[in-house]
Amino acid sequence: MLLLLVLAVSALAAPPANSPRSPNPARCAHRKIHETFNGHGYMFTWEEPKTVGLQLGWAEAREFCRARCMDLVSLETQDENDFIKERIAKGGQSYIWTSGRKCNFKGCERPDLQPVSVYGWFWTGSLVRMPATTDRLDSDWSDTGGFGRPQPDDREHYQGGPEEECLAILNNLYDDGAHWHDVACKHRMPFICEDSDELLQVLQRSIANSSYFDQLAVEKLAVFDDQTQKLIPPFPTDMHQTEESGLRSAQGSLVPASSDAVANAMPSLMEENVSGAYAPFAPVVPATQHTVMMVAQMPAIPIVSQDGKEDLIDDEKLRFVDRAKSK
Repeated sequence: MLLLLVLAVSALAAPPANSPRSPNPARCAHRKIHETFNGHGYMFTWEEPKTVGLQLGWAEAREFCRARCMDLVSLETQDENDFIKERIAKGGQSYIWTSGRKCNFKGCERPDLQPVSVYGWFWTGSLVRMPATTDRLDSDWSDTGGFGRPQPDDREHYQGGPEEECLAILNNLYDDGAHWHDVACKHRMPFICEDSDELLQVLQRSIANSSYFDQLAVEKLAVFDDQTQKLIPPFPTDMHQTEESGLRSAQGSLVPASSDAVANAMPSLMEENVSGAYAPFAPVVPATQHTVMMVAQMPAIPIVSQDGKEDLIDDEKLRFVDRAKSK
């Protein structure tokens, strides 16, 4: 028996194809890659002449990356974490943004996320939950901060400021080396963009159908087959893009668009130690005690931009929706 998993995308929520909040085909094609690691390209703002000195709030930094088919860096393995910290030290950076975010908004009331200060941190770039903050072996939270307490400590909130909802790497600001710290998202920092297989695949499929993001304004269905335990993709698998030069991975090969990219066994919400392929319906799960947060179950991520508008960053639908703040 087939169970239909419906991922509806409202036409009203869709930005124009060339919206600054949409992946831009030209920027994706010519995105700057300074280094590759495990098949992913990375862009370091302080190493690029055009962005030297650029510092943005967390939301704006993420928009910058996603316009280039990248996302803020997600530190899902120890090797990747070490690689990134080496580049930070080499570049003499005091702090940088990652894609880390606390799930403290509407939709995060699930029992398995409580308390969110412990169980609610996840990587927005891959929709993978981090280990509990009390697990000091499988994470890199600092043992100190402004209060002299282990991170995350939500210090700014306790001092009357905004909640510390975003994850940054601070480089020895508290004589603690380079480690993870929770920080209010409003602060401006340099940042690292990492290739997003998800966005590259979506853009490739859209370009192949000559409609860019217009097709995302219609309802899409993914069929989950209980017998085969596989997801049947709702989109064409033959993209005829063998000559498309602008959508290549960091290794130079075309981003795969076959059904194999999404036809993976669908893990449960609480399943651990599962390995899956990068795909809109099956986020990567590293070989640690991370817990999957399935795309179809992830709530949207509201933040407040520097321009004073509240943005709804909806990872499930790859969408940015402007919503004017109530006065």
